Amino acid sequence: MRPYQTILFDFDGVLCRGKFYEKTLLPNYSEIYNWIQINIFGDSKLAKDWMKGRVSSRNINKLIAEHTNIREDTLNKLYEQSVYLMEPDEIVEWRWFSLNSLPSPLFFPSAKMIENYRSKAFYLSQNR
Repeated sequence: MRPYQTILFDFDGVLCRGKFYEKTLLPNYSEIYNWIQINIFGDSKLAKDWMKGRVSSRNINKLIAEHTNIREDTLNKLYEQSVYLMEPDEIVEWRWFSLNSLPSPLFFPSAKMIENYRSKAFYLSQNR
């Protein structure tokens, strides 16, 4: 039997519920959370560069710290904590599909990632 390759996509509400920083910054740091939503995710180029690995999470946290009243080391700890606060048990259903028989329609970002996977267009360090 040929082994399967596994591809996991983590979009809001899939493996975790909520946006980046939501569980660690709300309600105690709501002003900072709002600043992030506007200035990090509102700037689609910055968010895209981050998601593609062109900008590191630490660089994002440094930028946030420079423009808000939270220390960078505190933000780094809160960001790392957020990984532990994911709720994979909230997933309603797991289903497995061959890449040749995926359900339709697919969530647009998932379809794009699969298209990139098939064309071997990955965002690796040599492509940065």
